[in-house]
Amino acid sequence: LLRNPVIVSLDGLSKEEAILTIRELGTKVWGYMIGSLAFKWGAGFITEITKNISLNLFIDLQLVGTPRRIREVISGFSQVGVRFISVNAASGAPGIRAAVESAPLSKILVSSILSSLRLPDVKLLYETTDRGGKALDFARMAKECGAAGVCFSSGELELLSHQPGFLIHELPKDFVIAVFAIRSEGEDPGD
Repeated sequence: LLRNPVIVSLDGLSKEEAILTIRELGTKVWGYMIGSLAFKWGAGFITEITKNISLNLFIDLQLVGTPRRIREVISGFSQVGVRFISVNAASGAPGIRAAVESAPLSKILVSSILSSLRLPDVKLLYETTDRGGKALDFARMAKECGAAGVCFSSGELELLSHQPGFLIHELPKDFVIAVFAIRSEGEDPGD
């Protein structure tokens, strides 16, 4: 059982503010999440912040692309000690398998943006308006592709929990269900 399962988002902070936040909180929290800033700051930033302290890092890339591109990006972040890396479910099974295969030092979580999309966009992209059913499809795909788990919004997790056929006890005991629900002041709650 985690003592403090809080993951602090560093998005929206400058590089200096992120470093200061990590120095202040250290290991008092479970870990830290870096989203799009991982591309901006690169793997060198991760090496910089982890050189004097052992941290749990989660890189939320929402990565979508060809298996080759996914392998290239994932392997770079996995080599510098990132614990969890997300790959968007829209990459499909080939993209998720490529991520799992190229991350020997990291665990891959399949993420979703279902709750961020308008219903007409969900229909256009996934040919359904059943967000809960699609979240269940994503969780099954994650398990079948060897991913360590899923990263859903609290809304997606709520929808998933009401799906016929979703039996949490059928998931492996170490299957991770990460939920990001706390936003910094001023952040878009729909982001």
